[in-house]
Amino acid sequence: MRRAESQTGAAALPHDEAAGPGFAADPHVRERGVLVEAPDAETGTLPMHAPFPRLSRTPGAIRRQAPALGQDKADILGPLVGAAPSKDERG
Repeated sequence: MRRAESQTGAAALPHDEAAGPGFAADPHVRERGVLVEAPDAETGTLPMHAPFPRLSRTPGAIRRQAPALGQDKADILGPLVGAAPSKDERG
């Protein structure tokens, strides 16, 4: 039994074999533009699934990368506790 199957199958989790190591190299995936290169602060770019579904009048877009751990903490929790962000949290 392959590793992915043993981890997901044993837990009865839904999974898809198609998204394995060869997924990005699959000719169908490449031709349809399923993966795009998104900007990443640490690596320069990072392969990411393109927005789906693709709608002609309201196309999706990748607006920003995921925030770093704790990046939005002050914005989210500050108003709840009435605290100003510390010098370290402001950057």
